[in-house]
Amino acid sequence: MMASAAVSVLLLSAQPAAAMLESDFDPYRTSCTYDTSNVVTYNIADDFGSGNVNRSAIISAINAAEDYWDTTDPDANIVLEIDAGTWDIAGSPAIRLIGLNSTRQNDDGWLIFKGQSMALTTLNFTDIEARGFFGRNAYRVHFCNFHITRDQETVSQGEIVGYLQGASWSADPDPDVYGDETLDNPGTFDTSGTTSEFPVVELHSGFPTIADIYNDDFGQGRYTKRWRYNANGEPYRVQDDQQAPWEQYADYGSGRWVLGMYNDPGYEIGDTIAIKSKLAGEPFFFNQGDSITVENIRVTRASRMLFRGGVDNITFRNVSIERQASVGGRIPFLSTAEGGPQMGQPDEGPLTNIVVEDMQAFGTGDDPLAAFDVTGLFVTSSTFSDSFARGILLDDTSTTPCITDTLVERAPIAPENPSYAWGCQSDSTPPSAVTFLTASAATAGVDLSWTDTPPMDFDGYVITRTEAGGSPYEIANGVSGTSYTDISAEAGVQYTYEIEAFDTSRNRSSAASVTITP
Repeated sequence: MMASAAVSVLLLSAQPAAAMLESDFDPYRTSCTYDTSNVVTYNIADDFGSGNVNRSAIISAINAAEDYWDTTDPDANIVLEIDAGTWDIAGSPAIRLIGLNSTRQNDDGWLIFKGQSMALTTLNFTDIEARGFFGRNAYRVHFCNFHITRDQETVSQGEIVGYLQGASWSADPDPDVYGDETLDNPGTFDTSGTTSEFPVVELHSGFPTIADIYNDDFGQGRYTKRWRYNANGEPYRVQDDQQAPWEQYADYGSGRWVLGMYNDPGYEIGDTIAIKSKLAGEPFFFNQGDSITVENIRVTRASRMLFRGGVDNITFRNVSIERQASVGGRIPFLSTAEGGPQMGQPDEGPLTNIVVEDMQAFGTGDDPLAAFDVTGLFVTSSTFSDSFARGILLDDTSTTPCITDTLVERAPIAPENPSYAWGCQSDSTPPSAVTFLTASAATAGVDLSWTDTPPMDFDGYVITRTEAGGSPYEIANGVSGTSYTDISAEAGVQYTYEIEAFDTSRNRSSAASVTITP
């Protein structure tokens, strides 16, 4: 099946337009950054797949590349060209890159998987639990110009329509299988507003059932969180709402499902929630090695890109993690059940030189960008919006991060070490405070505007919102202009907004504030 440029437009329409303007992501970019002076090209379909791109053809192409390096020229860049089309990659395990170039670490040859564009070339991994590409001790691998996805939605959502009172689950029949308890006693269905650990969710039309997204082999990653739509139909995460874990489920009939929560979530009747369970395999997983580039890649339905064991020199350039355009007439709350690139883990050994540029991620099921024990993380010209967890997670073992020209909305930048020596710091002089800050009610939220004369090293504005009687919450970090619309503000609620300017050294000005009840 041939993919089309129209698919690109539809996918992009699922993302909030105002946020997209902040990122330099370009859906039509097709230039892949590699040395073209010494290149050997294989066409996967023509040379190895009898006109088709499938698992066997891709593996054969990888083997041919290794043979060429061994017998002819270890310094050649080998391009594995993927034709336009939607190509079903069936079965498991992942396409493996085990020890790729590990015996040629001092040579120059890269392996480059190159499609025609994000809009024209799609790799659809039909086994939802299978990883896409898995590398161990792999060196110099470049992925460029394609869309990677799965057969089905990997998250669900719906509306709280009631609670079961006096219900109970059966004893666990098999401790090695998750979620195999049955609703032994359904109790009584209650719509009075009294909550319990047994919420009943009516799924929105077109979204997967809870059984379809459940992973009975894996005990982590099952959470719910409140999400809403504003008057323009844009989804947003409810301010500072804590994720609520769940474990069991039961089909209650007529599109309704009972969730077995660890604790009473306190959701009100009519609340809408996102529901995630980590079932899908990662598109990319590399353990040990060096020099991995992901460029001009669109990711849907499964998004976690894992780098473990000290992989150095990783580049993400012009990468997009997107929601589907519409499911049952709604923009989905979540794009995937997982986050985006995750570099390292605590105590695993440092990773060095990680570059993230021109990236965007909307509604990821975890941090869209996470760095553990990373030295030299550089993030620029990117947008991260409405993630289930943090917008960017910087573990306290990471050092010298630098974040510039990047917008993070409705999910905070979370440095676990508040005394970071920022890698882009050049001075300690903060910008002046903004002036003439105003707030006005809008059709979908609150419009903020202000006046400023920014310094030469200006980088952006931080906007913090506090509900009456609540705690401050950072709703946007990295706003570039002198206006902003808070799409998550709700009518009848009093908000106090504070705006601070910051420069490329992360120095912040004093705050200007305004209070409004839209």
